This record gives sequence, structure tokens and C-alpha cells, in this order.
Amino acid sequence: MSEGLRESDTQRVAELLKVLAHPIRLKIINSLSQHRELNATSVQKQIAISQSLASHHLIKMSEKGILTKVRGGKEIYYSLADPILTDWLTFLLKIQR
Repeated sequence: MSEGLRESDTQRVAELLKVLAHPIRLKIINSLSQHRELNATSVQKQIAISQSLASHHLIKMSEKGILTKVRGGKEIYYSLADPILTDWLTFLLKIQR
């Protein structure tokens, strides 16, 4: 049986949830779950936001370990750090019904 979260763990999880609690970031996760990886321009086009706004959110999510990034020439390609994140979001939708 699990001993539960330590205080430091609860703080880290709360910070992660704050980053995820943004509609644009959830749209980015959804887009990345449908495509293996995308660059900022592709994300921007997929969810109809400015490229600077897409870059801002992609960087923030990368800093928190939600996304991984790989440089390919002049572009940076982003992907989900762990695909289980989409399962977790699906679970949250189910319990909201």
C-alpha cells in the first residue's frame, strides 16, 4: 500500500496541475496526442493561436517536464514526455460527467 505523498511532492504536483490548468495547454496536449511531434508553427496552426503564444506555452510545458523537445535543423519539435498524460486527462473528463 502506498504511503501517500510527502509535503514536497504535494507542492510539485500542485505546481504541475497549475501549468496544466490552461485551455490552450490542454489543446496543445490534445494536438500532440494525435501527432507524434510538432514544431511551434504546426501547434500554432493546429489550435489557431499566434506563434509567439504557442512558443510561450510550449516552453512553459517543457520547463515543467510535460513535453520533451528535440532540435531538428532550425526547428524545435515537441512531443509528450509521457503519453499516459492523455489517459489521465480522459479520466478527468469521465469523472466530470
